[in-house]
Amino acid sequence: MAERKKVGILFGYSEGWIGGAYYFINLVQAFKQLDDAQRPHVVIITNNEESYQKMQETGYPYLSFLQGSFHYSVAERILNKISRTVFRKNLIVKGHKKQDLPLLFGYYEQLPNYKCDKKLFWIPDLQDCHYPEYLGDEVAAKRKKQHLALGYSDANVVFSSIDAAEDFLHFYSGATCKKHVVPFAVTLPDISDLNACDVLSKYNIPAQYFFAPNQFWSHKNHLTVVKAVEQLRETNSEVCVVFTGNENTGGGKYAQQLKDYVEKKGLNKNIRFLGFIDRREQLVLMKQSTVVIQPSMFEGWSTVIEDAKALNKRILASNLNVHMEQLKDNGNAIFFEAQNAIQLADLMAGTTKNTDVFYYNYDANIRGYATRFMEVVNKL
Repeated sequence: MAERKKVGILFGYSEGWIGGAYYFINLVQAFKQLDDAQRPHVVIITNNEESYQKMQETGYPYLSFLQGSFHYSVAERILNKISRTVFRKNLIVKGHKKQDLPLLFGYYEQLPNYKCDKKLFWIPDLQDCHYPEYLGDEVAAKRKKQHLALGYSDANVVFSSIDAAEDFLHFYSGATCKKHVVPFAVTLPDISDLNACDVLSKYNIPAQYFFAPNQFWSHKNHLTVVKAVEQLRETNSEVCVVFTGNENTGGGKYAQQLKDYVEKKGLNKNIRFLGFIDRREQLVLMKQSTVVIQPSMFEGWSTVIEDAKALNKRILASNLNVHMEQLKDNGNAIFFEAQNAIQLADLMAGTTKNTDVFYYNYDANIRGYATRFMEVVNKL
């Protein structure tokens, strides 16, 4: 029997960028859809025991752990300091054995710190080019430097969408890196043991509501949804929109501005801010909602939309190229101009009257994700 392919994944669980954590968790979950002989041995490289436990919760059978960093004694640190002064490099460099990490996959900021014959870099999007203000000048400049180094090399780079890959070529014309497009799919946890009425009651949510889960960055465009609700109320149409997501992103300034606007316009009965809630409860709320709204002005490949697709939910999505790419074969999607609150309000009113839902087998998306990823791995 052929030796099982080994894939190292750099992973850290953080609520600050939960989409990134879910990306790697969903990849490992997707491997379970493959025939056993095609499933890789996944080595999780992390410094955080909680992060490894999150991966273990997937139930993936071929999983192991490596410490992400190494301890240096006081004497070793002193020797390295002297060595850097004299020779401009560390005398003592600790690392994993090559046989432990024949291939390493991760976010592009992390991989340069690891010695490995084969590396596969993930670039989810070009936020540093479109919205650098949310990253800060230092982080945005660092990412652009890394993109330049990757783009004009022979590195293998995974993009989650055709839109992101084309965006990369737009900003880095003539890039020579090997580009691979591997759209991801989500594997949802079992929520059958949760009583929907209990969850709705816990958060004081009515039976009919719209659901918009997103982190609270201004480019996620919650404000257009709030203004659409304002428009509907002016026509005597009372609706409820539920927002979930980490309200502390960017220091919490944007979330507070939204709340102040809701308070000023007297929309407190129409808009619910739940903050960052349990993932399974979030999915119950999505499943029970009338319609899911994804109003973002920029995405790489939206986890919100994948969740909604997996649950066969109707979706109102901003007309980004990437959203249309994600939903091209989905009969549940209607698109609107990202900052057109009047158009969104009309669509929200219409969806409460039309309850037709398009059903399809999402499991094929999950298997396709794992298959495409392993096709890339096997070519390296």
